[in-house]
Amino acid sequence: MGYGLTWGAWVVVVGAVFLQLSAGHIYLFGTYSNELKYVLFSGNNDAQTRIQSMALAGNIGCYLPLSGTWYDSRFGGPTTTAAVGALLTFPGYYVLYKAINGVDVPYVVLLFVCGLWGSGASFFNTCSISTCIRNFPNHRGMIIGMLASFFGLSASVLVQAYVTWFKPAPLDAPNGNPAPPTAQIENDVTGASNFLLFLALGPPIMALISVVFISRTKPVPVSKHAATRFHLSYLNIFCMAIVLLASGIYTTTAGIKKGTSVIEDITMYLVIAMMLLFLGLPYKAYKKASYNDLEDVKSRSEQKPPVVPSSEISPLQALKSLKFYLMFASLFPIMGGGLMVLNNIAQILKAKNKSDAKDVMVQLMSVFNCFARLTMGILGDYFAHKFNRPTLLSFILATMGVAHLLLALPIDVFVIPGACLSAFAYGCAWSTFPPLIADLFGFSAFATMYSLFAISACLGSLICSTFLASKIYEYHTSSGETDCYGDDCYQLTHIILIGMCIAGLVCSVILNRHVKHVYTRHGTDTVELADNASEKPSDRAGDEDLEEDLIPTVVEVAA
Repeated sequence: MGYGLTWGAWVVVVGAVFLQLSAGHIYLFGTYSNELKYVLFSGNNDAQTRIQSMALAGNIGCYLPLSGTWYDSRFGGPTTTAAVGALLTFPGYYVLYKAINGVDVPYVVLLFVCGLWGSGASFFNTCSISTCIRNFPNHRGMIIGMLASFFGLSASVLVQAYVTWFKPAPLDAPNGNPAPPTAQIENDVTGASNFLLFLALGPPIMALISVVFISRTKPVPVSKHAATRFHLSYLNIFCMAIVLLASGIYTTTAGIKKGTSVIEDITMYLVIAMMLLFLGLPYKAYKKASYNDLEDVKSRSEQKPPVVPSSEISPLQALKSLKFYLMFASLFPIMGGGLMVLNNIAQILKAKNKSDAKDVMVQLMSVFNCFARLTMGILGDYFAHKFNRPTLLSFILATMGVAHLLLALPIDVFVIPGACLSAFAYGCAWSTFPPLIADLFGFSAFATMYSLFAISACLGSLICSTFLASKIYEYHTSSGETDCYGDDCYQLTHIILIGMCIAGLVCSVILNRHVKHVYTRHGTDTVELADNASEKPSDRAGDEDLEEDLIPTVVEVAA
Protein backbone atom coordinates (compact mmCIF):
# COMPACT_ATOMS: atom_id res chain seq x y z
CA MET A 1 0.00 0.00 0.00
CA GLY A 2 1.08 3.59 -0.57
CA TYR A 3 -0.13 7.15 -0.67
CA GLY A 4 -0.72 9.31 -3.71
CA LEU A 5 -2.79 12.10 -5.23
CA THR A 6 -6.15 11.25 -6.76
CA TRP A 7 -7.32 13.48 -9.60
CA GLY A 8 -10.34 13.49 -11.87
CA ALA A 9 -10.23 10.95 -14.68
CA TRP A 10 -9.78 13.59 -17.40
CA VAL A 11 -6.81 15.14 -15.60
CA VAL A 12 -5.31 11.64 -15.66
CA VAL A 13 -5.83 11.51 -19.44
CA VAL A 14 -3.85 14.74 -19.87
CA GLY A 15 -0.98 13.29 -17.84
CA ALA A 16 -1.16 10.06 -19.87
CA VAL A 17 -0.94 11.97 -23.17
CA PHE A 18 2.27 13.71 -22.14
CA LEU A 19 3.61 10.43 -20.74
CA GLN A 20 3.02 8.86 -24.16
CA LEU A 21 5.01 11.72 -25.69
CA SER A 22 7.86 10.72 -23.36
CA ALA A 23 7.57 7.11 -24.57
CA GLY A 24 7.84 8.07 -28.26
CA HIS A 25 11.64 8.04 -28.10
CA ILE A 26 11.53 4.27 -28.78
CA TYR A 27 11.03 5.06 -32.52
CA LEU A 28 13.89 7.57 -32.83
CA PHE A 29 16.93 5.30 -33.22
CA GLY A 30 17.10 5.88 -36.97
CA THR A 31 17.40 9.62 -36.35
CA TYR A 32 20.88 9.35 -34.84
CA SER A 33 22.03 5.81 -35.78
CA ASN A 34 24.10 6.92 -38.79
CA GLU A 35 26.10 9.33 -36.61
CA LEU A 36 26.57 6.64 -33.95
CA LYS A 37 27.83 4.21 -36.59
CA TYR A 38 30.30 6.77 -37.90
CA VAL A 39 31.75 7.55 -34.47
CA LEU A 40 31.65 4.10 -32.87
CA PHE A 41 32.21 1.65 -35.73
CA SER A 42 33.91 3.59 -38.52
CA GLY A 43 36.19 1.22 -40.44
CA ASN A 44 34.54 -1.96 -39.11
CA ASN A 45 33.33 -4.41 -41.73
CA ASP A 46 30.39 -5.35 -39.52
CA ALA A 47 29.39 -1.76 -38.67
CA GLN A 48 25.83 -2.15 -40.02
CA THR A 49 25.31 -5.40 -38.16
CA ARG A 50 26.51 -3.84 -34.91
CA ILE A 51 24.26 -0.79 -35.20
CA GLN A 52 21.25 -2.98 -36.12
CA SER A 53 21.96 -5.16 -33.09
CA MET A 54 21.77 -2.04 -30.91
CA ALA A 55 18.37 -1.24 -32.42
CA LEU A 56 17.25 -4.82 -31.79
CA ALA A 57 18.40 -4.55 -28.15
CA GLY A 58 16.18 -1.49 -27.75
CA ASN A 59 13.19 -3.33 -29.24
CA ILE A 60 13.77 -6.35 -27.00
CA GLY A 61 13.92 -4.08 -23.96
CA CYS A 62 10.67 -2.45 -25.00
CA TYR A 63 8.68 -5.62 -25.61
CA LEU A 64 9.87 -7.81 -22.73
CA PRO A 65 6.99 -8.17 -20.21
CA LEU A 66 8.85 -6.41 -17.40
CA SER A 67 6.78 -3.24 -17.18
CA GLY A 68 3.43 -5.01 -16.97
CA THR A 69 4.66 -7.43 -14.32
CA TRP A 70 5.98 -4.50 -12.30
CA TYR A 71 2.76 -2.47 -12.67
CA ASP A 72 0.63 -5.34 -11.33
CA SER A 73 3.00 -6.20 -8.49
CA ARG A 74 2.60 -4.96 -4.92
CA PHE A 75 5.40 -2.47 -5.58
CA GLY A 76 3.79 -1.22 -8.78
CA GLY A 77 1.06 1.19 -9.73
CA PRO A 78 1.20 4.32 -11.90
CA THR A 79 3.69 6.37 -9.87
CA THR A 80 6.41 3.78 -9.37
CA THR A 81 6.04 2.45 -12.93
CA ALA A 82 6.70 5.87 -14.47
CA ALA A 83 9.53 6.51 -11.98
CA VAL A 84 11.24 3.25 -12.95
CA GLY A 85 10.85 4.21 -16.62
CA ALA A 86 12.60 7.52 -15.96
CA LEU A 87 15.42 5.77 -14.07
CA LEU A 88 15.94 3.42 -17.03
CA THR A 89 15.71 6.05 -19.77
CA PHE A 90 18.27 8.51 -18.36
CA PRO A 91 21.32 6.17 -18.18
CA GLY A 92 20.29 4.53 -21.47
CA TYR A 93 20.70 7.75 -23.42
CA TYR A 94 23.37 9.38 -21.26
CA VAL A 95 25.83 6.55 -21.93
CA LEU A 96 25.17 6.90 -25.68
CA TYR A 97 25.74 10.64 -25.33
CA LYS A 98 29.12 10.02 -23.68
CA ALA A 99 30.01 7.38 -26.27
CA ILE A 100 29.32 9.66 -29.25
CA ASN A 101 31.53 12.29 -27.59
CA GLY A 102 34.55 10.00 -27.52
CA VAL A 103 34.25 8.04 -24.26
CA ASP A 104 35.31 4.43 -24.81
CA VAL A 105 32.30 2.25 -23.96
CA PRO A 106 32.43 -1.56 -24.45
CA TYR A 107 30.04 -2.85 -27.09
CA VAL A 108 28.28 -5.12 -24.58
CA VAL A 109 27.55 -2.06 -22.44
CA LEU A 110 26.15 -0.26 -25.49
CA LEU A 111 23.76 -3.14 -26.10
CA PHE A 112 22.75 -3.11 -22.45
CA VAL A 113 22.00 0.62 -22.32
CA CYS A 114 19.93 0.36 -25.52
CA GLY A 115 17.88 -2.25 -23.70
CA LEU A 116 17.51 0.24 -20.84
CA TRP A 117 15.98 3.04 -22.89
CA GLY A 118 13.78 0.49 -24.66
CA SER A 119 12.48 -0.71 -21.29
CA GLY A 120 12.00 2.90 -20.19
CA ALA A 121 9.62 3.52 -23.10
CA SER A 122 7.75 0.33 -22.20
CA PHE A 123 7.27 1.45 -18.58
CA PHE A 124 5.91 4.84 -19.72
CA ASN A 125 3.51 3.26 -22.21
CA THR A 126 2.30 0.57 -19.80
CA CYS A 127 1.69 3.15 -17.07
CA SER A 128 -0.54 5.35 -19.23
CA ILE A 129 -2.42 2.54 -21.02
CA SER A 130 -3.04 0.38 -17.95
CA THR A 131 -4.19 3.25 -15.76
CA CYS A 132 -6.53 4.84 -18.29
CA ILE A 133 -8.21 1.62 -19.38
CA ARG A 134 -9.16 1.00 -15.74
CA ASN A 135 -10.48 4.54 -15.42
CA PHE A 136 -12.46 4.25 -18.68
CA PRO A 137 -13.66 0.62 -18.81
CA ASN A 138 -16.82 1.66 -20.69
CA HIS A 139 -14.82 3.62 -23.28
CA ARG A 140 -11.89 1.23 -23.52
CA GLY A 141 -11.69 1.37 -27.31
CA MET A 142 -11.81 5.16 -27.40
CA ILE A 143 -9.16 5.69 -24.72
CA ILE A 144 -6.82 3.05 -26.17
CA GLY A 145 -7.25 4.47 -29.67
CA MET A 146 -6.46 7.96 -28.41
CA LEU A 147 -3.34 7.00 -26.42
CA ALA A 148 -2.08 4.47 -28.99
CA SER A 149 -2.44 6.93 -31.86
CA PHE A 150 -0.59 9.62 -29.97
CA PHE A 151 2.12 7.12 -29.02
CA GLY A 152 2.64 6.48 -32.72
CA LEU A 153 2.54 10.19 -33.57
CA SER A 154 4.85 11.21 -30.70
CA ALA A 155 7.87 9.99 -32.67
CA SER A 156 7.01 12.45 -35.44
CA VAL A 157 6.70 15.23 -32.84
CA LEU A 158 10.13 14.41 -31.41
CA VAL A 159 11.67 14.15 -34.88
CA GLN A 160 10.25 17.58 -35.64
CA ALA A 161 11.91 18.84 -32.46
CA TYR A 162 15.23 17.34 -33.64
CA VAL A 163 14.97 18.95 -37.07
CA THR A 164 13.96 22.32 -35.61
CA TRP A 165 16.30 22.63 -32.64
CA PHE A 166 19.19 20.18 -32.98
CA LYS A 167 19.95 19.29 -36.60
CA PRO A 168 22.77 21.51 -37.92
CA ALA A 169 22.34 23.27 -41.25
CA PRO A 170 24.12 21.47 -44.11
CA LEU A 171 27.69 22.63 -44.76
CA ASP A 172 28.65 24.23 -48.05
CA ALA A 173 32.12 24.38 -49.51
CA PRO A 174 33.58 27.83 -50.33
CA ASN A 175 32.73 27.41 -54.02
CA GLY A 176 29.06 26.83 -53.17
CA ASN A 177 29.14 23.10 -53.78
CA PRO A 178 28.08 20.62 -51.07
CA ALA A 179 30.70 19.93 -48.42
CA PRO A 180 32.58 16.59 -48.48
CA PRO A 181 30.59 13.72 -46.92
CA THR A 182 33.07 13.33 -44.06
CA ALA A 183 32.82 16.99 -43.08
CA GLN A 184 29.04 16.87 -43.31
CA ILE A 185 28.61 13.84 -41.07
CA GLU A 186 31.05 15.29 -38.53
CA ASN A 187 28.80 18.34 -38.51
CA ASP A 188 25.76 16.09 -38.00
CA VAL A 189 27.46 14.32 -35.08
CA THR A 190 27.25 17.55 -33.09
CA GLY A 191 23.49 17.71 -33.58
CA ALA A 192 23.08 14.02 -32.75
CA SER A 193 25.13 14.47 -29.58
CA ASN A 194 22.95 17.34 -28.37
CA PHE A 195 19.81 15.39 -29.27
CA LEU A 196 20.97 12.36 -27.24
CA LEU A 197 21.52 14.63 -24.21
CA PHE A 198 18.02 16.01 -24.76
CA LEU A 199 16.61 12.45 -24.82
CA ALA A 200 18.52 11.62 -21.62
CA LEU A 201 16.93 14.54 -19.77
CA GLY A 202 13.72 15.54 -21.57
CA PRO A 203 11.55 12.36 -21.53
CA PRO A 204 12.44 11.39 -17.92
CA ILE A 205 11.70 14.90 -16.61
CA MET A 206 8.43 15.13 -18.56
CA ALA A 207 7.44 11.66 -17.31
CA LEU A 208 8.10 12.56 -13.68
CA ILE A 209 5.98 15.71 -14.05
CA SER A 210 3.20 13.88 -15.90
CA VAL A 211 2.93 11.04 -13.40
CA VAL A 212 1.91 13.51 -10.67
CA PHE A 213 -1.43 13.71 -12.47
CA ILE A 214 -1.83 9.98 -13.15
CA SER A 215 -3.80 7.87 -10.68
CA ARG A 216 -6.58 5.32 -10.62
CA THR A 217 -10.05 6.83 -10.35
CA LYS A 218 -13.55 5.47 -10.28
CA PRO A 219 -14.83 4.30 -13.71
CA VAL A 220 -16.17 7.02 -16.01
CA PRO A 221 -19.79 6.32 -17.03
CA VAL A 222 -21.10 6.22 -20.58
CA SER A 223 -22.34 9.66 -21.65
CA LYS A 224 -22.39 12.10 -24.53
CA HIS A 225 -20.06 14.39 -22.57
CA ALA A 226 -17.32 11.76 -22.47
CA ALA A 227 -17.85 10.95 -26.16
CA THR A 228 -17.57 14.65 -27.07
CA ARG A 229 -14.26 14.97 -25.25
CA PHE A 230 -12.88 11.92 -27.01
CA HIS A 231 -14.02 13.22 -30.40
CA LEU A 232 -12.33 16.57 -29.80
CA SER A 233 -9.13 14.81 -28.71
CA TYR A 234 -9.23 12.64 -31.83
CA LEU A 235 -9.72 15.73 -33.98
CA ASN A 236 -6.73 17.41 -32.34
CA ILE A 237 -4.47 14.38 -32.95
CA PHE A 238 -5.75 14.13 -36.53
CA CYS A 239 -4.90 17.80 -37.17
CA MET A 240 -1.43 17.34 -35.65
CA ALA A 241 -0.80 14.42 -38.00
CA ILE A 242 -1.94 16.47 -41.01
CA VAL A 243 0.29 19.41 -40.05
CA LEU A 244 3.36 17.18 -39.62
CA LEU A 245 2.65 15.33 -42.86
CA ALA A 246 2.07 18.51 -44.86
CA SER A 247 5.27 20.07 -43.52
CA GLY A 248 7.31 16.96 -44.33
CA ILE A 249 5.92 16.63 -47.84
CA TYR A 250 6.44 20.33 -48.57
CA THR A 251 10.05 20.46 -47.38
CA THR A 252 10.86 17.26 -49.30
CA THR A 253 9.15 18.08 -52.61
CA ALA A 254 10.32 21.71 -52.56
CA GLY A 255 13.93 20.59 -52.11
CA ILE A 256 14.35 22.49 -48.85
CA LYS A 257 17.31 21.32 -46.77
CA LYS A 258 16.42 19.97 -43.36
CA GLY A 259 17.21 22.35 -40.52
CA THR A 260 17.19 25.50 -42.69
CA SER A 261 13.52 26.35 -43.27
CA VAL A 262 11.28 28.66 -41.28
CA ILE A 263 8.49 26.21 -42.14
CA GLU A 264 10.03 23.75 -39.68
CA ASP A 265 9.97 26.35 -36.90
CA ILE A 266 6.35 27.24 -37.62
CA THR A 267 5.41 23.55 -37.67
CA MET A 268 7.12 22.88 -34.34
CA TYR A 269 5.46 25.75 -32.50
CA LEU A 270 2.10 24.97 -34.07
CA VAL A 271 2.40 21.38 -32.81
CA ILE A 272 3.30 22.66 -29.34
CA ALA A 273 0.20 24.87 -29.36
CA MET A 274 -1.96 21.90 -30.37
CA MET A 275 -0.36 19.82 -27.60
CA LEU A 276 -1.38 22.47 -25.08
CA LEU A 277 -5.01 22.12 -26.21
CA PHE A 278 -5.10 18.81 -24.32
CA LEU A 279 -4.91 20.84 -21.12
CA GLY A 280 -8.52 21.84 -21.78
CA LEU A 281 -9.78 18.25 -21.47
CA PRO A 282 -10.47 18.45 -17.69
CA TYR A 283 -12.33 21.78 -18.03
CA LYS A 284 -15.26 21.67 -15.66
CA ALA A 285 -18.53 23.21 -16.77
CA TYR A 286 -20.24 24.25 -13.56
CA LYS A 287 -23.69 23.34 -14.75
CA LYS A 288 -25.84 20.93 -12.81
CA ALA A 289 -26.91 17.96 -14.89
CA SER A 290 -30.60 17.53 -15.48
CA TYR A 291 -32.60 14.40 -14.83
CA ASN A 292 -33.08 14.07 -18.60
CA ASP A 293 -29.29 13.96 -19.03
CA LEU A 294 -29.18 11.03 -16.65
CA GLU A 295 -32.01 9.31 -18.47
CA ASP A 296 -29.94 9.71 -21.64
CA VAL A 297 -27.03 8.01 -19.89
CA LYS A 298 -29.33 5.17 -18.84
CA SER A 299 -30.71 4.75 -22.35
CA ARG A 300 -27.28 4.66 -23.96
CA SER A 301 -26.01 2.17 -21.39
CA GLU A 302 -28.96 -0.14 -21.96
CA GLN A 303 -28.48 -0.07 -25.71
CA LYS A 304 -24.71 -0.69 -25.63
CA PRO A 305 -23.75 -2.46 -22.40
CA PRO A 306 -20.03 -2.74 -21.75
CA VAL A 307 -18.47 -6.10 -22.45
CA VAL A 308 -17.26 -7.73 -19.23
CA PRO A 309 -15.61 -11.15 -18.93
CA SER A 310 -17.36 -13.76 -16.84
CA SER A 311 -14.47 -13.64 -14.35
CA GLU A 312 -11.10 -11.97 -13.81
CA ILE A 313 -8.35 -14.24 -15.14
CA SER A 314 -4.81 -14.31 -13.78
CA PRO A 315 -1.80 -14.45 -16.16
CA LEU A 316 -1.11 -18.06 -15.12
CA GLN A 317 -4.69 -19.05 -15.88
CA ALA A 318 -4.51 -17.20 -19.18
CA LEU A 319 -1.38 -19.11 -20.20
CA LYS A 320 -3.34 -22.34 -19.70
CA SER A 321 -6.28 -21.17 -21.84
CA LEU A 322 -6.84 -21.79 -25.54
CA LYS A 323 -7.97 -18.22 -26.22
CA PHE A 324 -4.58 -16.82 -25.16
CA TYR A 325 -2.73 -18.81 -27.83
CA LEU A 326 -5.39 -18.20 -30.48
CA MET A 327 -5.15 -14.46 -29.87
CA PHE A 328 -1.33 -14.53 -29.83
CA ALA A 329 -1.25 -16.51 -33.09
CA SER A 330 -3.66 -13.98 -34.63
CA LEU A 331 -1.53 -11.02 -33.58
CA PHE A 332 1.83 -12.42 -34.67
CA PRO A 333 1.34 -12.08 -38.48
CA ILE A 334 0.05 -8.51 -38.06
CA MET A 335 2.97 -7.43 -35.89
CA GLY A 336 5.53 -9.30 -37.96
CA GLY A 337 4.13 -8.13 -41.29
CA GLY A 338 3.86 -4.52 -40.17
CA LEU A 339 7.32 -4.30 -38.61
CA MET A 340 8.90 -6.04 -41.59
CA VAL A 341 7.69 -3.23 -43.87
CA LEU A 342 8.39 -0.45 -41.35
CA ASN A 343 11.95 -1.68 -40.72
CA ASN A 344 12.81 -2.32 -44.38
CA ILE A 345 10.88 0.37 -46.26
CA ALA A 346 14.09 2.11 -47.41
CA GLN A 347 15.46 -1.12 -48.91
CA ILE A 348 12.05 -2.07 -50.38
CA LEU A 349 11.85 1.27 -52.20
CA LYS A 350 15.48 1.04 -53.33
CA ALA A 351 14.86 -2.43 -54.76
CA LYS A 352 11.98 -0.93 -56.76
CA ASN A 353 14.12 2.07 -57.83
CA LYS A 354 12.01 4.47 -55.76
CA SER A 355 14.63 5.67 -53.27
CA ASP A 356 13.60 9.31 -53.80
CA ALA A 357 10.25 8.58 -52.16
CA LYS A 358 11.80 7.36 -48.89
CA ASP A 359 11.26 10.48 -46.76
CA VAL A 360 7.69 11.03 -47.93
CA MET A 361 6.96 7.30 -47.56
CA VAL A 362 8.13 7.25 -43.93
CA GLN A 363 5.87 10.18 -43.13
CA LEU A 364 2.93 8.64 -45.01
CA MET A 365 3.29 5.37 -43.12
CA SER A 366 3.52 7.21 -39.81
CA VAL A 367 0.30 9.11 -40.54
CA PHE A 368 -1.55 6.00 -41.78
CA ASN A 369 -0.40 4.22 -38.61
CA CYS A 370 -1.81 7.09 -36.53
CA PHE A 371 -5.09 7.26 -38.47
CA ALA A 372 -5.56 3.51 -38.06
CA ARG A 373 -5.22 3.73 -34.28
CA LEU A 374 -7.75 6.56 -34.18
CA THR A 375 -10.19 4.80 -36.50
CA MET A 376 -10.12 1.46 -34.72
CA GLY A 377 -10.44 3.16 -31.35
CA ILE A 378 -13.77 4.63 -32.44
CA LEU A 379 -15.06 1.59 -34.33
CA GLY A 380 -14.05 -0.80 -31.56
CA ASP A 381 -16.49 0.86 -29.14
CA TYR A 382 -19.29 1.82 -31.51
CA PHE A 383 -19.52 -1.59 -33.20
CA ALA A 384 -18.42 -3.84 -30.34
CA HIS A 385 -21.86 -5.48 -30.21
CA LYS A 386 -22.33 -5.74 -33.98
CA PHE A 387 -18.81 -6.67 -35.05
CA ASN A 388 -16.99 -7.82 -31.95
CA ARG A 389 -13.26 -7.32 -31.55
CA PRO A 390 -12.23 -10.83 -32.70
CA THR A 391 -14.11 -10.05 -35.92
CA LEU A 392 -12.19 -6.78 -36.21
CA LEU A 393 -9.00 -8.79 -35.71
CA SER A 394 -9.97 -10.96 -38.70
CA PHE A 395 -10.52 -7.81 -40.76
CA ILE A 396 -7.05 -6.51 -39.79
CA LEU A 397 -5.42 -9.81 -40.77
CA ALA A 398 -7.17 -9.72 -44.14
CA THR A 399 -5.99 -6.12 -44.64
CA MET A 400 -2.38 -7.05 -43.83
CA GLY A 401 -2.60 -9.98 -46.27
CA VAL A 402 -3.84 -7.68 -49.05
CA ALA A 403 -1.04 -5.22 -48.26
CA HIS A 404 1.63 -7.88 -48.75
CA LEU A 405 -0.12 -9.12 -51.88
CA LEU A 406 0.20 -5.64 -53.37
CA LEU A 407 3.86 -5.48 -52.32
CA ALA A 408 4.55 -8.92 -53.81
CA LEU A 409 3.16 -8.01 -57.23
CA PRO A 410 5.84 -7.11 -59.83
CA ILE A 411 4.13 -3.75 -60.44
CA ASP A 412 5.97 -0.77 -59.00
CA VAL A 413 2.87 1.42 -58.70
CA PHE A 414 1.51 -0.86 -55.93
CA VAL A 415 4.48 -0.30 -53.61
CA ILE A 416 3.24 2.90 -51.99
CA PRO A 417 -0.41 1.81 -51.45
CA GLY A 418 0.80 -1.59 -50.20
CA ALA A 419 3.18 -0.02 -47.68
CA CYS A 420 0.52 2.45 -46.48
CA LEU A 421 -2.01 -0.38 -46.12
CA SER A 422 0.45 -2.43 -44.05
CA ALA A 423 1.05 0.56 -41.75
CA PHE A 424 -2.72 1.00 -41.44
CA ALA A 425 -3.25 -2.65 -40.47
CA TYR A 426 -0.35 -2.50 -38.00
CA GLY A 427 -1.81 0.59 -36.35
CA CYS A 428 -5.27 -1.02 -36.16
CA ALA A 429 -3.82 -3.91 -34.17
CA TRP A 430 -2.44 -1.62 -31.46
CA SER A 431 -5.89 -0.12 -30.88
CA THR A 432 -7.67 -3.48 -31.00
CA PHE A 433 -5.76 -5.96 -28.88
CA PRO A 434 -5.57 -3.96 -25.59
CA PRO A 435 -9.40 -3.63 -25.32
CA LEU A 436 -9.67 -7.25 -26.44
CA ILE A 437 -7.44 -8.24 -23.51
CA ALA A 438 -9.86 -6.46 -21.16
CA ASP A 439 -12.82 -8.20 -22.84
CA LEU A 440 -11.38 -11.70 -22.51
CA PHE A 441 -9.14 -11.58 -19.45
CA GLY A 442 -10.40 -8.69 -17.31
CA PHE A 443 -8.66 -5.77 -15.64
CA SER A 444 -7.06 -7.27 -12.53
CA ALA A 445 -3.77 -8.17 -14.29
CA PHE A 446 -4.22 -6.06 -17.42
CA ALA A 447 -0.69 -4.62 -17.45
CA THR A 448 0.93 -8.05 -17.30
CA MET A 449 -1.33 -9.42 -20.03
CA TYR A 450 -0.65 -6.34 -22.18
CA SER A 451 3.09 -6.94 -21.88
CA LEU A 452 2.72 -10.65 -22.66
CA PHE A 453 0.88 -9.96 -25.90
CA ALA A 454 3.36 -7.21 -26.81
CA ILE A 455 5.95 -10.01 -27.08
CA SER A 456 4.30 -10.80 -30.43
CA ALA A 457 5.77 -7.53 -31.74
CA CYS A 458 9.25 -8.47 -30.51
CA LEU A 459 9.04 -11.95 -32.05
CA GLY A 460 7.52 -10.53 -35.23
CA SER A 461 10.41 -8.09 -35.65
CA LEU A 462 13.00 -10.75 -34.87
CA ILE A 463 11.60 -13.53 -37.07
CA CYS A 464 9.95 -11.68 -39.96
CA SER A 465 12.31 -8.73 -40.30
CA THR A 466 15.72 -9.61 -38.85
CA PHE A 467 15.81 -13.26 -39.93
CA LEU A 468 13.35 -13.91 -42.78
CA ALA A 469 13.51 -10.68 -44.77
CA SER A 470 17.23 -10.09 -44.23
CA LYS A 471 18.28 -13.62 -45.24
CA ILE A 472 16.17 -13.61 -48.41
CA TYR A 473 17.42 -10.11 -49.26
CA GLU A 474 21.08 -11.15 -48.85
CA TYR A 475 20.48 -14.32 -50.89
CA HIS A 476 19.35 -12.26 -53.89
CA THR A 477 22.10 -9.65 -53.53
CA SER A 478 24.79 -9.94 -56.21
CA SER A 479 28.25 -10.98 -55.11
CA GLY A 480 30.33 -8.01 -54.01
CA GLU A 481 27.28 -5.74 -53.72
CA THR A 482 25.61 -4.47 -50.55
CA ASP A 483 22.22 -3.61 -52.10
CA CYS A 484 19.64 -5.78 -53.85
CA TYR A 485 17.61 -4.63 -56.85
CA GLY A 486 14.52 -6.17 -58.41
CA ASP A 487 11.28 -7.91 -57.41
CA ASP A 488 13.06 -11.00 -56.06
CA CYS A 489 14.58 -9.09 -53.11
CA TYR A 490 11.40 -9.23 -51.00
CA GLN A 491 8.84 -11.11 -53.08
CA LEU A 492 9.28 -14.46 -51.31
CA THR A 493 9.11 -12.68 -47.92
CA HIS A 494 5.78 -11.10 -48.87
CA ILE A 495 4.41 -14.46 -50.06
CA ILE A 496 5.41 -16.15 -46.78
CA LEU A 497 3.77 -13.34 -44.81
CA ILE A 498 0.58 -13.75 -46.86
CA GLY A 499 0.55 -17.40 -45.78
CA MET A 500 1.07 -16.33 -42.14
CA CYS A 501 -1.87 -13.92 -42.42
CA ILE A 502 -4.10 -16.69 -43.75
CA ALA A 503 -3.09 -18.93 -40.84
CA GLY A 504 -3.70 -16.06 -38.42
CA LEU A 505 -7.09 -15.44 -40.02
CA VAL A 506 -8.07 -19.06 -39.32
CA CYS A 507 -6.98 -18.63 -35.68
CA SER A 508 -9.00 -15.42 -35.34
CA VAL A 509 -12.13 -17.13 -36.69
CA ILE A 510 -11.69 -19.97 -34.18
CA LEU A 511 -11.13 -17.38 -31.43
CA ASN A 512 -14.31 -15.59 -32.45
CA ARG A 513 -16.36 -18.78 -32.07
CA HIS A 514 -14.56 -19.71 -28.84
CA VAL A 515 -15.37 -16.40 -27.07
CA LYS A 516 -18.68 -15.61 -28.74
CA HIS A 517 -20.51 -15.96 -25.42
CA VAL A 518 -18.58 -12.97 -23.99
CA TYR A 519 -20.15 -10.65 -26.55
CA THR A 520 -23.65 -12.13 -26.51
CA ARG A 521 -24.08 -12.24 -22.72
CA HIS A 522 -26.37 -9.56 -21.28
CA GLY A 523 -27.33 -8.94 -17.70
CA THR A 524 -27.40 -6.46 -14.88
CA ASP A 525 -23.85 -7.37 -13.89
CA THR A 526 -22.59 -5.98 -17.21
CA VAL A 527 -24.65 -2.82 -17.10
CA GLU A 528 -23.66 -1.40 -13.79
CA LEU A 529 -24.05 2.17 -14.97
CA ALA A 530 -27.62 1.67 -16.08
CA ASP A 531 -28.63 1.03 -12.50
CA ASN A 532 -26.69 4.04 -11.26
CA ALA A 533 -28.27 6.22 -13.91
CA SER A 534 -31.70 5.78 -12.34
CA GLU A 535 -30.63 7.68 -9.25
CA LYS A 536 -31.66 11.28 -8.78
CA PRO A 537 -29.18 13.97 -9.74
CA SER A 538 -28.64 14.89 -6.11
CA ASP A 539 -27.53 11.32 -5.39
CA ARG A 540 -24.98 11.39 -8.21
CA ALA A 541 -23.19 14.63 -7.46
CA GLY A 542 -19.91 12.77 -7.26
CA ASP A 543 -20.16 11.07 -10.66
CA GLU A 544 -17.51 11.98 -13.19
CA ASP A 545 -19.78 13.43 -15.83
CA LEU A 546 -21.43 15.83 -13.41
CA GLU A 547 -18.15 16.52 -13.09
CA GLU A 548 -15.55 15.30 -10.56
CA ASP A 549 -13.60 17.93 -8.67
CA LEU A 550 -10.17 18.80 -10.01
CA ILE A 551 -8.69 19.47 -6.56
CA PRO A 552 -6.61 16.44 -5.56
CA THR A 553 -7.05 14.71 -2.26
CA VAL A 554 -4.53 12.53 -0.48
CA VAL A 555 -5.90 9.02 -0.32
CA GLU A 556 -4.56 5.56 0.30
CA VAL A 557 -4.20 3.67 -2.95
CA ALA A 558 -2.95 0.23 -3.88
CA ALA A 559 0.69 0.50 -4.76
